[in-house]
Amino acid sequence: MHLLIRAISAYSGPSILLGVFRTKDLAESARREYLATVMHGGSDPWADQENPSSSDQDLVVRSNLDLIGCDAAIDRVFVVGAAFYGMGQILRGFLAVAGSESAAAEHAAKVAAENANDDFFCGTAVWAVPLDTLSTDRDGYPGENT
Repeated sequence: MHLLIRAISAYSGPSILLGVFRTKDLAESARREYLATVMHGGSDPWADQENPSSSDQDLVVRSNLDLIGCDAAIDRVFVVGAAFYGMGQILRGFLAVAGSESAAAEHAAKVAAENANDDFFCGTAVWAVPLDTLSTDRDGYPGENT
């Protein structure tokens, strides 16, 4: 699985999830589409970020996440992430892709338990994402805090 993530300046907001793709080629194609239609299409809601300003390098394909119960038959996945405070900002990371909501919730609970004594830990979230579908919404796919 390959995530398409838009890094947002930590002064403006957390990174956003734009999609999960079965192949790297599909993820790269979605990246090119997002660059053309949103970032260079004249309607980029994140164009005027605080330091640093937005650039093409903010759009990243990430492939090295833990996979939990994902098989070829699924048409949607659940992405597990966590957030941490850092110098007055909230930093979001995407940690795993699960094939079921229950597996994602279990993994999120495990991450929360492992970070229970970390003063910088904000919590976990789970994103329900249809496979191979690019979101061009301002905030990508919304996550649900757990």
